Amino acid sequence: MERGWFRFAARLVVALAILAASFVSIALTLTPRSVDAPIPSTLSAERPVGNPATIRVQAVAGVRAAGQADEAPVALVDAAPPQGPIVLPGLSVGVEVAALPSAEFVAFGETLAETVAAHDGSTRYAIAVTDLQTGYMVGANHLRQQLSGCVMNLFVILQAVLDVQEGRYPLETVDALIRATTWSSNAVTARELYGITGGGDPVEGVRRVAELHEDLELEDMVIDHPPAYRGESVGIDPNNWLSASAVNIALEEIWQGDMLTAESRAYLLEVLAGVKPGLNYLTAWVPGPAVVSHKNGFFPSDIGYIDNDAGIVQVSGPDGDYAYAVTFLAEGTPYKYADLPLGQELMRMTWVYFAAEYAK
Repeated sequence: MERGWFRFAARLVVALAILAASFVSIALTLTPRSVDAPIPSTLSAERPVGNPATIRVQAVAGVRAAGQADEAPVALVDAAPPQGPIVLPGLSVGVEVAALPSAEFVAFGETLAETVAAHDGSTRYAIAVTDLQTGYMVGANHLRQQLSGCVMNLFVILQAVLDVQEGRYPLETVDALIRATTWSSNAVTARELYGITGGGDPVEGVRRVAELHEDLELEDMVIDHPPAYRGESVGIDPNNWLSASAVNIALEEIWQGDMLTAESRAYLLEVLAGVKPGLNYLTAWVPGPAVVSHKNGFFPSDIGYIDNDAGIVQVSGPDGDYAYAVTFLAEGTPYKYADLPLGQELMRMTWVYFAAEYAK
C-alpha cells in the first residue's frame, strides 16, 4: 500500500512540475475504456481495463476529446525518478537522474507515436520504451490492453525464480523448463511451470501469477489461463491481456527493483537472453552488439496474427554501459510477420536514440 501511495505522489509531483515549467504540453487523463467492434466470438466483446482512477502523465500527440477511446497513439512520459545517483546492474558508474525527462527523450517519444500512428488501424500496434538509467518511459498506445500470447509467460518464469529465491524448491526443479520456455517460446514447458508454481495445479499457478501482477501494481494485466491452455481457466476471461506499459514496469522491476536478489536477477537476465536465433527478430533486432533478455509471444487468432516481444537491451561500449526496456505489441496482422517492417523500424529508432544519448 505504501508503495502504491509513493508512486502516486511521485507521479503527481512530476506532473505539477511539468505543468509549472511548461516543459511539454501534457494532459492528465484517466485510463479510457477501449471497446473493440466487432470481435470474433472466440474473443471477449470488451477488453478488460485496469483501475479507472489511475492517473497518467502524458504528452499527447494530437488532440483527444474527453472520454474518447485510446485509438490515437499517445507519447507517454511516466516515472517516479530515483533520488540522487543510482547504480544499476551492468552500469559501472552512478547516474544523476534529472527531475524531468530531457527534451530529447520527449521528442523521441513523439516520434515513436507519429510512426505508430501512420500504421495503427486494423492491426493494433503498441510500444513502450523505458530508459533504465532514469526510469522514464515513453510509448504509443502503451495503456491499451492487447492479447498477450506467450509474453505472459515472462511472469511465470519470474514467479519460479522468486520461488527458488525463497527456498520453495531448488533451481534444478525449474531451470530446464525455464530455459526451454524461453528458447522457443514453448507453451508446453510454460504450462509445467504453472503447475510447479501452483504446487501441482496449473490453475493455482495462474492465480499466483495474478497475485504477482498485483504485487507489482500492474493494473492492465489480466491472466486467465496458461497461454494455449484455455481449459485450465480461473474463469475471468477467454483471453489473457496486457499493456506495453505494464510489461515495461515489470521489466524495470526486474532490472533495478528490490524483488530479486543480485544473484536471481543475473540468472533471470541470462536465461532470458537464451532465445533461439529464429525468434530474435523484434526487440533483439539491434544494429550493434548487445545482450537482449526478452520473451516472445506469437500465435494466429481469428482476428489475425498476434506478434509480441518484450525485453531489456544491455549495451556495453567504450563510453560506458547503458540499458533500456522495450515492449512491442502487434495484434491482428493480416499475414504472418506483417508487423516486422514497423517493429524493426521502431527497434532501430530506439537503438539510435540511446546510442546518441549514452554512447557519446
